[in-house]
Amino acid sequence: MVNYASTLKNLITIFLKNIQHSTIKNTGIAIAWSKVHRRTEWLIELLKLRLIKFRERPPYPRSFKNTIKLLTDSKNDIVLIQGTHGPLALLSTSFQNTSRYISLIDLHSGFIIPSSWKSFILTLPFRNTLNKFNIIITFCL
Repeated sequence: MVNYASTLKNLITIFLKNIQHSTIKNTGIAIAWSKVHRRTEWLIELLKLRLIKFRERPPYPRSFKNTIKLLTDSKNDIVLIQGTHGPLALLSTSFQNTSRYISLIDLHSGFIIPSSWKSFILTLPFRNTLNKFNIIITFCL
């Protein structure tokens, strides 16, 4: 039986060692808007990240403002976002060059295949941000 947790952690570790950022200290944060999914919690524990969650309903004005402040002020090497909200994906990729962090997204199926009109509005305009992430983690069952 394959141990997927250690395999995923090894792949991410190899990537982080080979990337241009040679001073990575593996300090990082995970950002989630609304609720935190079990898979994201698992990745946070696996990568030893600090969770920052904003509990708010759409259109997320306070979450948007607080995330900008967090991404520009923090000195984190890794930023993992829970990929269910397009605006959060846009913010993460917008500041990754100026704040110099590795961006990871835990991509949920709702980002690619919306299940409601609300999720359609929150994801469709932001799908082009996916190619700007350093690592995209997705699970297919």
